[in-house]
Amino acid sequence: MSKTLNDTQRKLVEDNHNLIYSYIHSHKLNLDAVEDWYGAAAVGLCKAALIYDESRGCKFSTLAYLCIDNEVKMEMRRNRKLVSPTLSLHAPINQADGCCMADIIPDNQDFMFSIYLNDAVAIATKGLSKRDSEFIHLIFEQGYTQKEVADKFGVSRTLVQRVYSSFKKKIRDYFAE
Repeated sequence: MSKTLNDTQRKLVEDNHNLIYSYIHSHKLNLDAVEDWYGAAAVGLCKAALIYDESRGCKFSTLAYLCIDNEVKMEMRRNRKLVSPTLSLHAPINQADGCCMADIIPDNQDFMFSIYLNDAVAIATKGLSKRDSEFIHLIFEQGYTQKEVADKFGVSRTLVQRVYSSFKKKIRDYFAE
């Protein structure tokens, strides 16, 4: 059942449409797809106008921002489900000890990890040097041991271990959010 906005609600939406751009830019959403994000955010803004009750003492902009946030996040979830994961939680990270991503991620999380794993890896490797990224690639994707990576690059195993531990912590933090 769809509801239509009355004149007061329409005025609220028109007066506050800049909240949409504010949200998009403050959350650094992909600016190449502003139209897509604008659409989802506009739905949130209209929903806020439909449920807003001035007598509750809440500012419209506060409610609208929360509704916009909810709609954009729902759109992100819908988009993530359309992307098939390329990595498996149960594929061994390195062949030596048979450790896999399911062993690294905390057990108390109830997410569909395979859907989010690609995003987590991208975030965890963002900002790494080329050498450190290669460490992670060899261990995580190629199954090299930390010792093999250290020998290949002529660095200490401790350095490789530190980089890999930092990577695993970023993965854990991603899924803890």
